[in-house]
Amino acid sequence: MTKFKEALLKFAAPRLGAAGYEYDDALRDRDLMYGFRKHLGDDIHAIIFFERRQYEERPVGYGFTVSLVRCKTTNPAQWYRGDYDYEGFLNWRLPAVLWFVYGLGNIYSYNDHWWTPAREEEIEAQFADALDKLERYGIPWLEDPKSRIPGIPDAKLAEFREALLKIVSPELQRFGYRAMDCEVYPFCFARKVFDDLTAFIVFELGGSPPDFERLQFDVVLFRNRGDEPRYDLYQGYEGALYRSLGGLLWIKCGLQIGHFWEYSSQEELEKQLRDVVEKIKNHAIPWLEAPVSGAF
Repeated sequence: MTKFKEALLKFAAPRLGAAGYEYDDALRDRDLMYGFRKHLGDDIHAIIFFERRQYEERPVGYGFTVSLVRCKTTNPAQWYRGDYDYEGFLNWRLPAVLWFVYGLGNIYSYNDHWWTPAREEEIEAQFADALDKLERYGIPWLEDPKSRIPGIPDAKLAEFREALLKIVSPELQRFGYRAMDCEVYPFCFARKVFDDLTAFIVFELGGSPPDFERLQFDVVLFRNRGDEPRYDLYQGYEGALYRSLGGLLWIKCGLQIGHFWEYSSQEELEKQLRDVVEKIKNHAIPWLEAPVSGAF
């Protein structure tokens, strides 16, 4: 069976190298995520991540998706610690760029598309398709200093925040979690659970421009050192955690809920949040607060 990294270096590295992107093993997370980077000048880096699907094994390995990151940092291997005051910061998946920036929703069925070779002989074709989209759409968007992720209207952001404060906040407060101000994640709840570790429950809101009639949100779980949620796995200390609520439910309960909860009205939003709160209480909080590698 062809290993994912071998296929990545064989099929993707030459074409990305021609565009100025170098494979950087410092960006690797286990056998799940690999990155190529390009220095754009002034401590600004463009990074292309290939992420393997973790929980759905196929005969030739795992499906993959592609994420595009532009950050300002002196150490591209720690892009998540970059200067988030940098106006041009980007972090978006390639399929979303195709859908929402270029209006190419007819190419793939979902804006969270994953390339999934079903047979050994399909691996090269799947990489070729992803690379074609990268070269034609993803890289130009990533390197254009004017590129921005389309923003959700302020009124809809306020509606989401009010629903969180109405439904989520009172329930999580019973477990010691409090809403907090976070520059990177505006919808965040946290509780410090050990001397130098903090658990974070983050709500990420997204939608489809231009009208954002139907919105979607994800719930992401962090545990790390410091006052802000960060992806701190393998940073030299024990106890760091990171996983989406959907991924956790898949592992613990076998629930295939997808990555997002969707809504188009306030009534639907409140119903979805009540469902999510119960799942957080029953599964996310016990997982966040359980001992890991002696950290607790």
